[in-house]
Amino acid sequence: MLSIFLKEKKYSELTIYLLIVILPFTLVSGPFLSDLSISLITIIFIYITLKKKTIFLLFQQVYKNFCIILFIFTFYLIVFFGSDNFLKKNNFFL
Repeated sequence: MLSIFLKEKKYSELTIYLLIVILPFTLVSGPFLSDLSISLITIIFIYITLKKKTIFLLFQQVYKNFCIILFIFTFYLIVFFGSDNFLKKNNFFL
């Protein structure tokens, strides 16, 4: 089964999987190895996304999620600050 997995994935993707698996052990060993593994994962991820040209798709998904979170946060602020309890607690608005 491992040989099938190795044939389907490229070395850069296998390196990412290996670094993710080793990450708990590097956290125990100290800050240098854990920071190094996270940095390598990030660099390899950027390389893969630029190579496959999926960066635009990634930006679209991030933008949609950001808009949804911003809408929820704005709605929360309007409801919280518009409530009567908030206005009664703060003497600044009176």
